[in-house]
Amino acid sequence: MLHIDIVPPRDPAVPEAMYQVQKSGAEFMAKYINWVYVAMIPVIAGFARLFLRRGGYNYAECLVITAFITAACNALSLLSLPLMYFYSGTTQIQQVSLWVSLLTFGYATWAYSTLLAHTGLGLVGRLIRGFFPFVLGILMPSILIGVLVAALQWDTLKGSIQDQQHTQQAQSAQELTPVPSQH
Repeated sequence: MLHIDIVPPRDPAVPEAMYQVQKSGAEFMAKYINWVYVAMIPVIAGFARLFLRRGGYNYAECLVITAFITAACNALSLLSLPLMYFYSGTTQIQQVSLWVSLLTFGYATWAYSTLLAHTGLGLVGRLIRGFFPFVLGILMPSILIGVLVAALQWDTLKGSIQDQQHTQQAQSAQELTPVPSQH
């Protein structure tokens, strides 16, 4: 394994518990990314079926289409591994991840939109319908899992945030307290 750390160093403004949740989520994704993609294919295919209705594709065809497009996006992501390895654990890793994500979302948008070329839709209509299957298929499960994790860890996160606020207030009070002068 390459041991690429996709989480940048902790920002002092981020509570330690929140940072640990982010780090453990990123480690889970890195360790089980193949299973995450397998689990997301039916979800993305459902959105593809919804947005590619005009193309006449049934759900089974959307599963095959989605598996192919997801594999192509993974191949594009693999090309970025040397760059990700170079920036591992730095703040620039987020910029590299953003550019890789934009590249894969752009490819997926183009690929899904080409499936509607025979429908007579204009380019903008095809691109809009091509954008949503992959983006919603990736974002919706991620948001739901994030909300679920936050709900399950709410007390821990809330306590950590309160502790950090108390620490910051104590530090601010110390900075504002005048130091008595020695005569």
